[in-house]
Amino acid sequence: MPMFQHLQGNAHIPVMDSLPTAVVESDSLILMNEITATDAARGFADVLDAVEHRGERFTIVRHGRAVATLEPVRSHSGRRLKEFLHQHHVDEAFASDVVSIRDLLVLDDQP
Repeated sequence: MPMFQHLQGNAHIPVMDSLPTAVVESDSLILMNEITATDAARGFADVLDAVEHRGERFTIVRHGRAVATLEPVRSHSGRRLKEFLHQHHVDEAFASDVVSIRDLLVLDDQP
């Protein structure tokens, strides 16, 4: 039995029908499906389809404790930042302060 069924009229978008999940609210007030690690492993391709095609988020639980989240990757082109920068003038004093602060930074030696 497939773990997902298809929406009527949108046969290419998977919809969960038999994965045992519980809807919980995360710290950031985003609703996420809670799923056990075992169930996620058994239906991993279906879970990935739900994330990719429907934008669903999952909290993966092992032994009753949340251990990971699986959610869509956010892609940003920087378009909104570029628009903002074009609409606002640079404060020269602030730019000078940033340069001064950067000169004070000391980088730790790391292998």
